[in-house]
Amino acid sequence: SVVLAPLLHPSTGALLDAAALVAAAKSLAGGCVVGLEISDAAGNLLPLDLAGLGIDFAIFSTDRYLSGGADALSGVYVRGGCSDKECAADGPPWSIFAKYEA
Repeated sequence: SVVLAPLLHPSTGALLDAAALVAAAKSLAGGCVVGLEISDAAGNLLPLDLAGLGIDFAIFSTDRYLSGGADALSGVYVRGGCSDKECAADGPPWSIFAKYEA
């Protein structure tokens, strides 16, 4: 299973307790792959220690908060050592992006 949540709530700006989310998701039977959407956090220049949070992946876009415009860049962070077998029985979480690769 995959858990994906925004690090900052898009309407309220509330900061997610990512460490608690990771701990809860990993404690479930079989553990979950945990990802964060960090566009708002990066745009607000919050210090991000993605490896320290223990998340498996993060996604972001520069279109809104980093003034990227219509042709904005997007990115994916994948935790080092996150092998296919370790991160998901059905394949790694980043496999969902394979259909977009040229």
